[in-house]
Amino acid sequence: SNERDTALREKEMTRLKLDKIAASFEADYETVRAKTETLLREKNELQGKITFLEASKASVETNADRILQRDNAIAGQHDRLKSSFKMQTMKLAELQDEVNQLVKRLAHLK
Repeated sequence: SNERDTALREKEMTRLKLDKIAASFEADYETVRAKTETLLREKNELQGKITFLEASKASVETNADRILQRDNAIAGQHDRLKSSFKMQTMKLAELQDEVNQLVKRLAHLK
């Protein structure tokens, strides 16, 4: 009877210990689950920000490409205008020489 009481007490103490362990495990599990949910929410928010930033980056790159193309076109146009200006200046100098020669001839004819 005394052995039986001791065994029953030990069994009850073991059950209480197991209940404490189970309660502690359940509390830890709930904490981990809550943290996991928080991390998943944060991950989704960050993924949204990443998607937005990637789209912004693509837009900036597209604009940069357009600006570079326009700059290259303007540089080409500038070079053509410079060349045309030189040709016009040379032609003007030639015409001025012809005018000067004609003026000299007219002066000799008078």
